Amino acid sequence: MTSVATGAGLTGGPITKTGTISIPSAGVTNAMLANPSVTITAGSGLSGGGTVALGNTITLTNTAPSLGGTVTSVASGTGLTGGPITSSGTLSLNTTYTTVSTCSSREGR
Repeated sequence: MTSVATGAGLTGGPITKTGTISIPSAGVTNAMLANPSVTITAGSGLSGGGTVALGNTITLTNTAPSLGGTVTSVASGTGLTGGPITSSGTLSLNTTYTTVSTCSSREGR
């Protein structure tokens, strides 16, 4: 291999010996993703849900609020920001969460 180029959504190329390829902030759009949406299934006692594009919002509603039950905390897992939420708030995609890989050529091998 003599050169590694960078395509849409990437920066850092072309690399001919050593270098780093990165995904810049907002460098990847939903149209570039194999799965640009998630499906939220409303569990027992909830209504709403459905398919939502990444970056958009969806609402789940307690169908029987008089029966009690309260969500006390929602955490943000890997790749998300905004948690923990204890009263109200928003979870968002962490656009700085990337895996950086380094590529170097093996000339002479």
